[in-house]
Amino acid sequence: MSMIKSFSLLKDIKPYKQGWRIQVKLVNSWRQKTNYGGDTFEMIFADENGVKIHCSARKTLIQRTQSRLRLGEWLLIDTFTVSQARGQFCPTCHTYKISIIENTSITQSTFECDDEFLNFPTFEEIGNGTLKTHFLIDIIGQVTSLRDI
Repeated sequence: MSMIKSFSLLKDIKPYKQGWRIQVKLVNSWRQKTNYGGDTFEMIFADENGVKIHCSARKTLIQRTQSRLRLGEWLLIDTFTVSQARGQFCPTCHTYKISIIENTSITQSTFECDDEFLNFPTFEEIGNGTLKTHFLIDIIGQVTSLRDI
């Protein structure tokens, strides 16, 4: 008899519980260096419903974490911490962020979905200031001119 573990959707992730298991797609990642946190590996994950969450791995876990991930790949992630999303700019509008810890398990998922999970605001929303300025947004553009300002 097979023991298939269920997983939670990102909208349900909260800090009061441990032992979350999520199925997510890596939609973006980057290295970041800050004065207060040092070198980190930052990721944006999306679940099958398009809900996105910010994830971070501290310096000592970067190599192990980065080697297990490929952009656009679906993953099962177990055992991580959940905390309040803070900072001047939030990469997602999720209330919480997750952090990779020493015993986090990251494995490939068999789930398939080619959605890029991009959410483009309208030009009017960008221009008229109705967007919350501390949330980063998805945009695509083309450089038409490059000059000193």
